[in-house]
Amino acid sequence: MVDNAQVFRSLNERIAERELRRLEIVCECVEEACTELVPITPVEFYEVRRHNGWYVVRPGHQRLERVIVAQPAFLVVEKVAA
Repeated sequence: MVDNAQVFRSLNERIAERELRRLEIVCECVEEACTELVPITPVEFYEVRRHNGWYVVRPGHQRLERVIVAQPAFLVVEKVAA
């Protein structure tokens, strides 16, 4: 089974390399069918990337993850061990 969060994390890193202003990245939630866009600045994006287990998701898309940061347009979540 493909890890949806990891696939979109990689895609979003490529998007961020090309953009210098506001980004629209793909939600990194665990829902396989989710392709919703998440607005985020490059500074916010790279701050999240400093932490290997942190992901950017749309509000309401978190499941069992721990919320690290809550912004109106996105949440930063951390996967927790099951």
